[in-house]
Amino acid sequence: MPPNEFLQKGLDILTKHRLLRHAHQAPPKFFLVHKENRNRLMLNYLNMHKKGAGIYGIGADLKQLSVAICAELAPEGPTRHSQLQANNSMLNKFSGLLAPINGEELYLSLGCSHTVAFCKLAPLEGSTPIKELQDANGKVDYGKLCQQADFKHMIEQGWDWDIIPHEVDAYLPRFAAVVQRALNGSTFGELDTAVALVDMQQR
Repeated sequence: MPPNEFLQKGLDILTKHRLLRHAHQAPPKFFLVHKENRNRLMLNYLNMHKKGAGIYGIGADLKQLSVAICAELAPEGPTRHSQLQANNSMLNKFSGLLAPINGEELYLSLGCSHTVAFCKLAPLEGSTPIKELQDANGKVDYGKLCQQADFKHMIEQGWDWDIIPHEVDAYLPRFAAVVQRALNGSTFGELDTAVALVDMQQR
């Protein structure tokens, strides 16, 4: 079954059984990235900063956030531990260019991952390699971004998300793997594609 068809059928089943949850205006500070995102590469920090620059360049628009899907972070147990471990490992590689774990996280992004990661970093005024986003010290110019009302709203208040329960994520780990493929398929680079091909051969 093609990933997009799988995604729609899966969401329909979760909705039918009242398992699909919704978060209204979930702030970015509540998010980490799912370890399956982008075939376990999770985030590309440069693409994340480019995403922020792109939003700023054309103007933020909340209506464009149409693939905001995430999984719930398990409150305890091995699933939670593995997700936190994966995020910590990624953060250690890109120190200062991604927002650190703050202890308030509730969700794991599968769609809108680069967008929500940038919005989490922006108020911390972390380092950015993108000139258009920089202040005089090479940090994210948070004040400049907030001159756009929708960007300020995205950063401070967030947007609406569909949430896959952590129980589904734990018992059906392949679900998140295919969901992220549907949501991110058009944004994969060569490395992502190579990892995806290897992944499909092994499974």
